Amino acid sequence: MYFGLQTGWISMMSLQSSLVGYAVFKGLEPLLSKAFSIQENVLLQTVAVATATMPLAGGYVGVLPAFGMLTDEERKGKDILGNMGFYNLMIWGFGLTLFGVFFAIPLRKQSIIKEKLKFPSGTATAQMISVLHKDKEMAERIAIIQQEAHSGQRPTRQDLTTLAPGTSTAKNGRELDIADLPSENSDQNKVSSLAENWQRKIKLLLLSFSISAVYTIIAHIYPPLKSIPIFGSYLSSTWLWNLTPSPSFAGQGVIMGLPTTVSMLSGAIVGWGILSPIAKTFGWAPGPVDDWATGSRGWILWISLAIMIGESFTSLIIMVSEEVFAVIKKYLTYSGLNETTQLLESGDRGESSGAGYSSIDTNADARKALEDDAPKDHLVSMRVAWVGLGISTLLCAFAMEYLFSITLKTTVVGVLIACILAVLSVRALGKTDLNPVSGISKIAQIAFAALTPNNILANLVGGAISEAGAMQTGDLMQDLKTGHLLAASPKAQFYAQIIGSVVSVVISSWAFILYNSLYKIPGNEFPAPTAQVWIDMARLVNGHDLPKNVYPASVFFGVLFSAFIIVEKITHFLSPGSRLFLPNGIAFAIGIYNTPNFTLARFIGALVSEYYISWYGSSSAQKSDRSTDAIVVASGFVLGEGTLAFLILIYNSLNK
Repeated sequence: MYFGLQTGWISMMSLQSSLVGYAVFKGLEPLLSKAFSIQENVLLQTVAVATATMPLAGGYVGVLPAFGMLTDEERKGKDILGNMGFYNLMIWGFGLTLFGVFFAIPLRKQSIIKEKLKFPSGTATAQMISVLHKDKEMAERIAIIQQEAHSGQRPTRQDLTTLAPGTSTAKNGRELDIADLPSENSDQNKVSSLAENWQRKIKLLLLSFSISAVYTIIAHIYPPLKSIPIFGSYLSSTWLWNLTPSPSFAGQGVIMGLPTTVSMLSGAIVGWGILSPIAKTFGWAPGPVDDWATGSRGWILWISLAIMIGESFTSLIIMVSEEVFAVIKKYLTYSGLNETTQLLESGDRGESSGAGYSSIDTNADARKALEDDAPKDHLVSMRVAWVGLGISTLLCAFAMEYLFSITLKTTVVGVLIACILAVLSVRALGKTDLNPVSGISKIAQIAFAALTPNNILANLVGGAISEAGAMQTGDLMQDLKTGHLLAASPKAQFYAQIIGSVVSVVISSWAFILYNSLYKIPGNEFPAPTAQVWIDMARLVNGHDLPKNVYPASVFFGVLFSAFIIVEKITHFLSPGSRLFLPNGIAFAIGIYNTPNFTLARFIGALVSEYYISWYGSSSAQKSDRSTDAIVVASGFVLGEGTLAFLILIYNSLNK
């Protein structure tokens, strides 16, 4: 909630919750009747991810603040946000939070068991957990799966000695070095010594947590520390170029990785260093720079929105095309196999039938391997999934009708749109590790503009439903991939997701009321930039005019980043494995709609982390250990400020 209201960015934190959970339960081990197991760690991180992502999935950092920005005409004369007390906020949260969890169950077998989509963050988390718990066989098996996913070839035993570092592409868009796995003949102490290092890593976690907590307290007492004019007073006061030396922002940069933060910094430079002065100088945005309505901040926001829409549309069109071609190819292959089978049955034992028989055997073995799954009693039945989806859809419809007088038909259509987009979201996440919820919600807003024209409130609600479905479904699928690799029970993970989501609705509703009662949202402390994106998109698709001369600039950048996606796809097709260093559109857009102080600290954190890993790790084992150190320190930084900031919030509310 804290970071989402500041910057609109929330991480799944699956790796971090696994690390922190392991550290906590290793410390408690003398009090436990048995050791903290791999499957329990999977359960822990599933609950943690479901809990931590609710502020975004439930719209607490985006759509809810946007309700407060509606005009009297747009909210039909009702004070929507003012009437959203604790119980209404929980109704809102429960209406959005469950149908995505149920819808993930029917998608699991196709995505994880049959197609074996990579889900890089889920795989990286599984590898992290297996190394933490010193399960060498499990770690090697996951490394084999990763190698096959990346190269299409099964690695040799010799490959395993250097396989793990650099093979896991995490959610932040960079390679994560988790562990240097030994070969069968190498010193068995390599894995053991890595685990023994956790005494030092726990101390690092506590130290980084303390540093971040101390900074948060000092910055609360002395607010100017939150915004340092490192480029001079003129750039600070006029163009908003400052640095927030927050350890938590630096930690987020470490988690996001250097490629992503470089894209964000590029967006900040283009948006705040070039486009903002141009819009101000030529009178296209004559108001104060930081004003959303008349200033250049609001002007460049449209550029950000165009980039998100352009990249998301292009990515989804390419993905749908790939899926269609894959189905056609599969059908043709299946037809070919049938013809071969008919030849065999007719008694043709020629040379071609021999080849065909071998091929059939191979495909049968492959099909059998693809169908390997957890025991039946560990699976969630399809009856539970579909009945739960129906009940949760009705709950969503009741919630939206009760809160906003939105009809049952509109909400049901919204859930159907959400489910369709969630399928695309899961496939994007499984293949690229990017859940395009920002673009998906904008696509839903376009659909709702046709379904409920001239109704901005319904447009926001419809977009929120789609974002919640895509977010919840995608997050659970990442967790299910982790559980599948580590032989955890999918049913237990399903319950864990439900528990985490339900608990988080209560906590998120309470936290939102606290923040909203003590701070102006949007405001200087919590600008809630995604709220402005939501409301601008709703107004655009309902016929509102654009700021002066922003249309051609928006079209240019939208087309440019769409072209980047196409170029990357063509390059990958012509030269598999090659990589172009083109900016990531979503990260670039975040760099535009956030003020530079948020971006600079993240970039610095990622840069320092990259330097530390590259220069202080001469071997792959050392680099993997340094990478783990960086994740531990980053986790402490993020947790330190988040925890202390919330404690300060509670203290202020008690003394209000």
